[in-house]
Amino acid sequence: MMGRRRSGCGSGVDVDPRDDVEGVGDGVEGTGDKARIGNAGWLPALGLFVSISAGVVGTDWDLDLFCRLVYPASFRPLLLLCFCLLLLVEAFLLPPCPSRHTVFYFCAFWGTFVVSGVFVSPPVFSLYVAAAPFLAAVLSRAEAATAALSDAPWVVIADGPHSGTGGEKEMKKKKLLSLSTLSLSLSLSLSLSLSPHLPKTVMFKAVILIGGPMKGTRFRPLSLDLPKPLFPVAGFPMIYHHIEACTKVPNLKEIILIGFYQHNEPLTKFIEECKQEFKIKIRYLLEFTALGTAGGLYHFRDQILMGHPESFFVMNADVCGDFPLLEMLNFHRGNPSTCYGTILGTEATSQQSLKFGCMVESKETHEVLHYVEKPETFVSNIINCGIYLFNPEIFQPMETAFKKNCCDNFKLNAMDKALGLDSHILSREMIRLEQDVFAPLAGTNKLFIFHSNKFWSQIKSAGAAVYANRHYLAIYQSSHPERLAISKDGYPKIIGDVFIHKTAEVDASCVIGPNVTIGKNVKIKAGVRIRESIILEGAVLQDHCCILYSIVGWNSVVGAWTRVEGTPNDPNPNKPFAKLEIPSLFTNDGRLNPSITVIGSKVQVPPEVIILNSIVLPDKDLNSSYKNQIIL
Repeated sequence: MMGRRRSGCGSGVDVDPRDDVEGVGDGVEGTGDKARIGNAGWLPALGLFVSISAGVVGTDWDLDLFCRLVYPASFRPLLLLCFCLLLLVEAFLLPPCPSRHTVFYFCAFWGTFVVSGVFVSPPVFSLYVAAAPFLAAVLSRAEAATAALSDAPWVVIADGPHSGTGGEKEMKKKKLLSLSTLSLSLSLSLSLSLSPHLPKTVMFKAVILIGGPMKGTRFRPLSLDLPKPLFPVAGFPMIYHHIEACTKVPNLKEIILIGFYQHNEPLTKFIEECKQEFKIKIRYLLEFTALGTAGGLYHFRDQILMGHPESFFVMNADVCGDFPLLEMLNFHRGNPSTCYGTILGTEATSQQSLKFGCMVESKETHEVLHYVEKPETFVSNIINCGIYLFNPEIFQPMETAFKKNCCDNFKLNAMDKALGLDSHILSREMIRLEQDVFAPLAGTNKLFIFHSNKFWSQIKSAGAAVYANRHYLAIYQSSHPERLAISKDGYPKIIGDVFIHKTAEVDASCVIGPNVTIGKNVKIKAGVRIRESIILEGAVLQDHCCILYSIVGWNSVVGAWTRVEGTPNDPNPNKPFAKLEIPSLFTNDGRLNPSITVIGSKVQVPPEVIILNSIVLPDKDLNSSYKNQIIL
C-alpha cells in the first residue's frame, strides 16, 4: 500500500503510522520521524567497519594502500578533481536526503585528508583516511536525528528534485551548501590542528650493494656458476648473513638489494625464500650499468626514501662479520642533529691500513676529521668496514657530486670533440661513496665513526671465503648452536665447528672438522677426512680421500684415495688487529701464489692423485696430479 508523503514545502500532512514510507533515501521502511532517522542507519556500521579495516592496514606502512595511492604528489591533482566532481554531483544533481548527505560528508572529510596529507607522515595520513567514512556516517546520523526532531522541510523530498517551487529548491540548495561548507571547514581545521601533534611511526630500511658480473674476478672460478653474493659460506649465501642481521633491528621494514646482475633464477629464488623465512619485504633494484658505490643509492633514492625512513643501513655484500647493527643504531641516534651518517670502523695494522679507506677521528666526539681512500702513506689505523648508517640528508652531498660529474663530463666531452678524440667518459651517475661523499664531508660535523672489535673481514677471493666460513661457524656457537653438527654413536666423528646440511649423506667412519661446511645432497663415502674446507652442493667424495684447506665445486667428484690440499692464508696471529691479506694471484716471477685449492663445478678428479695449491676451472676431467697450477 502506498503511504502518504510529506510535500517538499513541509505543509505538515499527517502520515498514517500503518503505512509504508517510500522514496526517502535508501528504501528503508518505517513510519514518521523514525523513517528519517533510519535512512542512514546502516551507514555508521559500514563506516566503522571500513575505518577499523583501513586503520589496521594503515598501522603498517608496508601494507598501507592509501599511502601508496594518495600520498604521492603525482596522484593528488587527479584525486582532488574527482573530489570536486563528487561535490558538484551531490550539491546540484542528487536529492538531499540523509543517506546522500553521508556520501557528501565522506567526500568532504576524505578530500580534506588528501590535502592534509601534505603536512603529515604516511602512517598518520592513513589514520586520517580511515576515519573519514566513520566521521561521515556519524555526522549524517546526527543530522538525520536533528532533522526528525525539528521536522526540517528540506530533509525529505516528496517527488524527487522537481517537486516544490523554484524558491523552495533554491532554499534547499543553500541550506545544503551551507551545511557542507561548515562540515568541510570543521574537518579541515581539525585535521590541520592535530597533524603536528600526532606521533610519527619510526621506521628503518637496509640497502645491500651486491655489485655485478664485472666484479668478483678474483673469486673465479666460483663466480662463473653463481653470482658471488650467493656463494654459500657456513651453509648459507653471503648476503643471507647480512639479511639475517638486518632482521634483528626493530622496526626495520624493508631490505633493498642494488646491483647490476640481470634477473636470474638463483637470485629470484633466494629473495623469495628469504621473504618467506624472515617475513620482511625484500626487493632487488637493477642498475642499468655500474654506478659506483653511491651512484646506485642516488639513482634509487626515491625507492629508498619511500615511507619516510628515519635512517637506513648500507652494507657491502663482500664483507663478513658479526654485524653490530643495533649497537650502531643506538650510537647513531646519540650523534648531533647535524649528523648525516655513521661509518662502522675497526683497527688494522699500519701496513694493512694502506689497502682500505682510512679515517682520522676526534677522540672526544668520534667525528670523522679526515678521510682518505687507500692512501699511499700512513694516515690512520682506523679503517672503513663498508657498513654505514645514513640519514636521508646524505643524498644532499650525493646530489652535489652528481652535478659536479655532469659539469666535468660536459667539459671533457667538449674537449675531446675539439681535439678529434673518441669520448670515453664514465657515466655522470657514477658516484664513489668514499671519494665523492665521505672525503668532502670529513671535518664538517656530519660523519661519525662507530668502533667495533668484533670479527670483520672482506671476501675478495676463495681463500677469504674459507676464512669467513671459520668465523661464521664460530658465531653459530652463540647465535645458532642448532646449526652445528655434534658427534653421536653411529654418526661421523665431528671435531670443532662443522655445518652439515640435512640432505647430505656422510658415512659414519668419516672424520669431519674443524671448520667444515657440507652442502646440499653431498655424498661422502667411508674413511674420508675433511678439514678447513667447503664442500658445495651435489659433490661426491669417494672412499678415503682427504680434503684440506680447499673448496670442492658443485657436482664435482673426487676419486678414492685422492688428496686435495691448499695453503691457508690467515692473518698473522702475533700482530694485534691484523686482517686477512688478499695476495695477488701470481708472484713477481710469474708463478702462482700458494693458496687454497679450488675445484670448479662438474670436475672429475681421478683416484690416487694429489691436487696441491691449484685452481681447476669447471667441466674438467683430470688425469694426473697437479701442483701450483691453473688447469684451464
